[in-house]
Amino acid sequence: MCLVLCHKKPHIEELTELYVIRELEGEYNLTIQYKFINESELPGMLKQFPNAIVLGMGDSEFDEHPRNGKKKEAESSIELFAKKFGVLIETREFGGIMHYAKINDTKGSTILLELGNIVKEFFKNSEVDKVTVNWFFDYMDKDLQILRSYTEDELKSLYLTSENSLRISAREYDAQFRADVKREHKNRYDSIVIPTLHSFNTLVAVRIAKAYGKDLGISKNTKIKFIDTKNYRVRKGELAIGFGNGEFSTFPAEKMLQVCNIKHDFYNKFYVLMEYLRSVNLRNGYHQYEFASMYIRRQLQTNENLFLGLWDTYKWGSRIIDLYIKKQQHFIAAKNELGKLLKEKKAYFAKVNGMKVLTVHSYNEVEMVNTAFAKNGFQCDVVIAKNLRGNMVILFKDEAKRRFNVPGIVKSIRKAEMLKRGISIQDDRYWLLYSEGILDEVPWWFYDKKTGGIFNGSRTRTDIEPTVISVNKVLGILKLNKK
Repeated sequence: MCLVLCHKKPHIEELTELYVIRELEGEYNLTIQYKFINESELPGMLKQFPNAIVLGMGDSEFDEHPRNGKKKEAESSIELFAKKFGVLIETREFGGIMHYAKINDTKGSTILLELGNIVKEFFKNSEVDKVTVNWFFDYMDKDLQILRSYTEDELKSLYLTSENSLRISAREYDAQFRADVKREHKNRYDSIVIPTLHSFNTLVAVRIAKAYGKDLGISKNTKIKFIDTKNYRVRKGELAIGFGNGEFSTFPAEKMLQVCNIKHDFYNKFYVLMEYLRSVNLRNGYHQYEFASMYIRRQLQTNENLFLGLWDTYKWGSRIIDLYIKKQQHFIAAKNELGKLLKEKKAYFAKVNGMKVLTVHSYNEVEMVNTAFAKNGFQCDVVIAKNLRGNMVILFKDEAKRRFNVPGIVKSIRKAEMLKRGISIQDDRYWLLYSEGILDEVPWWFYDKKTGGIFNGSRTRTDIEPTVISVNKVLGILKLNKK
């Protein structure tokens, strides 16, 4: 038996490593077991299982994070992993997922609904890590069948055709959501018909109709028919979406919002999904691991019972829609909460070096940060957020990173923490206070140089003891480290 230890709520690179280990199980004659733990549990686990494979933590063989100023050979754990197991990252082996995981880890995400972000949303909404891991494994198992059966050009062509190759300008696209655009739609429907192979836009349109289509005779219980559109004639009472020459043949989700008289703003629960669809329209490129292309490939899976296969895929796609509806609802709740905290003077704005800085205490600091930075939120440049347990995070937008001496801030925070706790550091190690990653003398603070984030605990490190310094102390440190 081979035990694989990974931190709780693993990132896309660790999930990929777990999947590849499972795929190599037979080749290496291993029986794999996984366990998700806090990093503080790692020493005890390694005493019990000294030969365990450790992913992404504990200064292990597959942990890329710098420690005590010592950098690893690679920017991402996926590179360390690939070198050990002899897997080529840049090839289509394992569907190119290792290359994607490396880019996502080192460069960050660029698309709202790309796989790395979807995984994060799963972890936000599930207390059990294995739920997300099992979803990821199931997705990869089915996706690899398709990726090994089609060329990249074939899949790209299929994606562009399905997502309606009709592209319009940003101005033309946004004009569809003008507040004065209203439509009278007198028809009533008893079923919805969509192509057997349909776009993600079509799926969103169906969900909008089921949520808001009361005046169309549509409800959450309205039947959906999957049809071969070749020579199909739409019958009376059928609402055709995503094909033909009808009103919902192109840009169906956008048009469905109009017909249902739903305003396109961030109070609409489909707002995040509509912003993603906008980006799909404005981008000519093909991204293998964004959800619109993932959804097309999912529909290519074969199933002996075609209807059940298509219905399962519809539910699979709807599950992701539900995740992002929840994301939007959490955003709205966080924005309302932050507005309330500002009125109650439990959150404050400050102007430092021309930058808008928010300091806030909240039970949900992650959503607070998202809301504070967002265009539809409070458009802050720096956020200092502390949760009710006492853990703190300091994050900067790109311009703020240029305006502040971030390594100097890291040094001052670590120094303040040590002073409060009565800890000293040897003179020859003083320079390490500036270093990225973790420092043994001050394990309560992690500096991520890639993002400029300074973390006292995180989504994956809930076992970190809260800091003993205050938000106001950090704000003071910020003021002393202007460039």
